[in-house]
Amino acid sequence: MGNKLSNNLKINDPFIKRLIIYIIIAVLIRVFIFNITSVKGSSMMPTLEDGDKILTQKLSLYFSSPKRGDIVVIHAPDKKYYNYIKRVIGLPGDRIEIIGGKLFVNDLLQIEDYISEDSTLPYTIENSWIVPENQIFVMGDNRGHSKDSRIFGTVNMKDIIGISFFRIYPIFKIGSLK
Repeated sequence: MGNKLSNNLKINDPFIKRLIIYIIIAVLIRVFIFNITSVKGSSMMPTLEDGDKILTQKLSLYFSSPKRGDIVVIHAPDKKYYNYIKRVIGLPGDRIEIIGGKLFVNDLLQIEDYISEDSTLPYTIENSWIVPENQIFVMGDNRGHSKDSRIFGTVNMKDIIGISFFRIYPIFKIGSLK
């Protein structure tokens, strides 16, 4: 009986060949091009909510760095096997300051229409940071409820998993992310 079953499933079978090719293509797309990320928690509200599903592209990171304002998925610097979704606030060489509840990047007040609160607090005694080379400074849009660079410091570029660009769920909120 074992011989009959194995004789029916041969690598030369066109169906099996196509199936193997489709699996390889799917894995390559997931590893190198994009994936679907689930939002967990409230740190990116109101932009993203708990349970949202977003597309995260990886391809551009092979050719360029993220830009200020991009929403990125990063390896959590403080939790192994965990990822965070945050907004890029500072790039290498930038000076980030929080003064009187307002965010300044390189001495310029940031107008952030995407945050959920009027005030940004530093969380620690430190209220000024210089972003080192090959690092970014990230913050959540829900500033009062976000564990971010104010707490764990800057993030290495190699710890960026991808740049989120499109919400696919819930259906009534499908669209590009800003």
